[in-house]
Amino acid sequence: MVTIAELTTRRPNIPASGGGFLSGFANGASEYLDQRQQADAFRPYLDSIYGEAPRQPSFVERLLGTGASQQPTPGGSMALQPPVGPSPEAEAGRRSLAALNEASPPASAGAIPARTIGNLGAPPQPPRIPREAMERLLMTPEGRRFAQMIMPGGEMDYRRQQDQSDRDFQERKFAADQEERRLAREADASYRGRSLSLQERAFREGRIPAGYRATADGGMEPIPGAPSDPAAALKARRSAAEAAGFTPDAPGYNRYLLTGEIPAGRALPQNTVNTLGEAGSAYADLNRISGGFQDSYGGQPWLGDANNWWGRTFSDAGSDTGKQAQWWQDYQGQKNLVRNRLFGSALTATEKGEFEKADINPGMSPTSITANLTRQKAVAERAARKLADYYTKAGYAPDQIEAAIGVPLAELGISPGRGGAGRGQTGGGGGGGVTEGATATNPQTGERMIFRGGAWSPM
Repeated sequence: MVTIAELTTRRPNIPASGGGFLSGFANGASEYLDQRQQADAFRPYLDSIYGEAPRQPSFVERLLGTGASQQPTPGGSMALQPPVGPSPEAEAGRRSLAALNEASPPASAGAIPARTIGNLGAPPQPPRIPREAMERLLMTPEGRRFAQMIMPGGEMDYRRQQDQSDRDFQERKFAADQEERRLAREADASYRGRSLSLQERAFREGRIPAGYRATADGGMEPIPGAPSDPAAALKARRSAAEAAGFTPDAPGYNRYLLTGEIPAGRALPQNTVNTLGEAGSAYADLNRISGGFQDSYGGQPWLGDANNWWGRTFSDAGSDTGKQAQWWQDYQGQKNLVRNRLFGSALTATEKGEFEKADINPGMSPTSITANLTRQKAVAERAARKLADYYTKAGYAPDQIEAAIGVPLAELGISPGRGGAGRGQTGGGGGGGVTEGATATNPQTGERMIFRGGAWSPM
């Protein structure tokens, strides 16, 4: 019970002059209400242990009636009832607590009370401390901190959960480490078992396998030059790779030397197929247009464009004027397609300039037109060769590259095997499907070559 004297003496540092009683009373009442509000936050926890709390007299009732409660009379008026004393249960709890304190050693001696908190996760047990005492305990900051520690979900419960979580983690980590060590031991034993090769087992049984010989220290070694000799096997694979056009810069070359396995070429992505197809079409179209040029289509400084217009508009397609007009129209269309297909992707700035400088018109002489067509075709050929050579070296299947580009790789100066540009092309063997009259550039010398009579020869 908080009395008026307690409220007025709660803060002794408040000056008493000039209305000191009222000031001290107000400060004490404010502090009491603040402590009461904080203690009420624990009311649900106390209700869960003690059950629903009985109605408590208000602050004014306590001041006026010293703890008495007012009950309505039958006439409707309020009569001040006698003070309500402690209940028998509260009195019994007080006596039990006093007996427990007398039987227990003092806390200052470091003793642990006989009544412990127990398992915080278990259902709450019937309390021994009366509720009124607990409420008075919660009126102090120290009591509230203690209650926060013993409440389910409080600090002690949190620490207990953290400790249990740490123990579970350590147990799982230990089990995982043990399993990892076991697997490592099994893998090591399996590796040692596989490393005992047939030759070693044969040697232990007293037999020297073919291709090996005994050594002075009781071991064995491969006979130099025999198939079992790693150096001889490496030399044989290197010779086989060279004969097949499988060059050191090709993907999987080193793997082939070590294992003898030639990796299969990768499949071409669709966008790569489209890029190769555009480059191959540009080269093939310019090659076709260059082969269809007639000397009569040029050398017309003043009337060339007019003749082409007349041929497209009025002449028959089979007449000379009609053929001339059709050829020039075809050239203009293919030239624009080359610009769209190759400019910005396969051609460098220098190559673009070369292509534009080699432009032709009906007013030029037939010799100049032929020379410029050759230069434009060479630019398109370099673009197609550059792309095909790049994707061949990147490990894509040569047959897929050849199918996508639409031009035999040998015609572009690329070996159909696994090499790069110019590999396997010496100017003397078979053409490998190269059409008669096809041209190419020798990448080693830069010399222009033409395929005639089943062989490549300088132009």
